[in-house]
Formats: sequence, C-alpha cells, structure tokens
Amino acid sequence: MLKKFIGATLACTMIFALFTSLALAETYNEDPQENLTMEQQSPKTSRLSPENEGEDVPIVLSPGRTLEEAKQFIKEADRQSRKAILNKDEKKLLQQLQEAEKQAERDSRDFAAEPAGISGNSFSGAGTRHGGILLGYDAGNAKAWCAYSISGYCHAGIWNMNNYQGNVYDRAVRTANTDEGVKYENADYWQHFQEVREMKVIFASAADENYAVAMSNTYSGPYSIASTKYSNDQWYCSKVVWRAYWDASRYDIDGDGGLLVAPGDIRWSPRTSSVKVWY
Repeated sequence: MLKKFIGATLACTMIFALFTSLALAETYNEDPQENLTMEQQSPKTSRLSPENEGEDVPIVLSPGRTLEEAKQFIKEADRQSRKAILNKDEKKLLQQLQEAEKQAERDSRDFAAEPAGISGNSFSGAGTRHGGILLGYDAGNAKAWCAYSISGYCHAGIWNMNNYQGNVYDRAVRTANTDEGVKYENADYWQHFQEVREMKVIFASAADENYAVAMSNTYSGPYSIASTKYSNDQWYCSKVVWRAYWDASRYDIDGDGGLLVAPGDIRWSPRTSSVKVWY
C-alpha cells in the first residue's frame, strides 16, 4: 500500500510539474516575437549577407570626393538597401516595375551620364574581373529607372573582359534594358549612378566565371520585368546575371529566393561578396 501511495504521489507531482512548466512557457512565450526586431522576425534574415558585408573593400573615388564622405554614404545606403530587401513585397514591387516599364516605353527614359565628380562615379572598367557582377545604385534619381527600385540598387550586369580595350565606350557589360532588351552597355553609361559595386560569386572559379559570361552571350530577347527567372524569351538586367551563373554552374545568387530577382537580391545574397566600389 505504501509503495502504491508513493508511486501515486510521484506521478501527481510529475504531472503538476509538467503543467506548471507548460503554464510558465505559455506565460513567457505568449508572443515569442514581441521583443524581436523586424530583422530578427523576418524569415529572410538567415538568407542574406550581414549589413557590414563589403565594408572593407577598396573604394575608387570620383574627383572632389573624400574617403570619409564615401564611407558614410555607402554605410547608410547599405543599411537602407538591406532593410528594403528584408521587407520586400514582390507582388507590389512587380506592379510598380510593370508600370515603370510602360512609362519607359512611352518616353524612353534615356540616362544622361553626368561627369564623375558631379553626381556620378568614376567607373571605367579598368581592373574589373572577367565575369564580375556589376550593380548600379542610385536612390535619388527620380527621372531614372532607379526611382522604381526597391533597394536603391536598380541595375545589374556581368563584365566581359574580352570586349574591353581600355576605353569607357567599349561595350563590355552584358545586361538587359528597356530599349533593346538583352544588350551590351559601356562603362560610360554606368557613370551616372551614385555608386557602382563589383561583386563576385564566392565559390565560383575562374572557369565558372568564364562560363557565366559565355552563357550570358547566348541570351537574347526583349525586356520584360514580368518574365519568370527560368524563361528564355524575355529578360531584365538582374535576370541576365542570375541566369548566367545559374545556367553555368547552378549558383543561386538570389538573396531571398523569390520569383523576382532584383539587383538588391544579388547584392545581399550570402553567395556573393563585394570586390570594389566606385563612388
């Protein structure tokens, strides 16, 4: 009888302890995300590079600009850009970009490349690696395509060193634009951005980079932001870059893995790293 009593008492004690622990857990975890920051709550966080990615890369300054000015600008741009990618609403963004695309067809939205040192950058193409990924940042140009960018990064391309002869007018950036679809652009065109960032795919070999450039040369077709990442009939700038590395070596450099791969997705992909910045 005593053994039964002790056994029953222990069982009741264990059950009480279990309910107590569950009650405490419910009390302390009633809203487990209540005290977390927006970034900590986001399921995208683990897929993105940290905010300080690239903070120590070389910066090529335009005439009249200081290193301190550049570092402050880039730090704030990175903070805002990454935050925007974390909070990106792809459906809303797609609607905005489709409207921008229609507007671009109406007025062509040609960029007037301003001289470096005024509001552009000093990108010339010199020293850029074959297969390097180029991203253009401009958060304040309301007349340009960048006005519709979710993250400030509004253009992307892949560098083909074989097309570069040392001149800013050499067409060595494989990309896509609203006027001609898939095309080559020159370095002079890229000088209107506030910042140009060169990135690389972290584990890509020189052979992978060369193959990515070769793959980009096989793409052709008109521009459409509404095209899927895997379609071959329509293209947009960052899709050309993403597909080049995906088709060449199955590197997925879309930071959040969404249906749309924006330039900012490539900027904050954990599979890419910064090489150099022109400001």
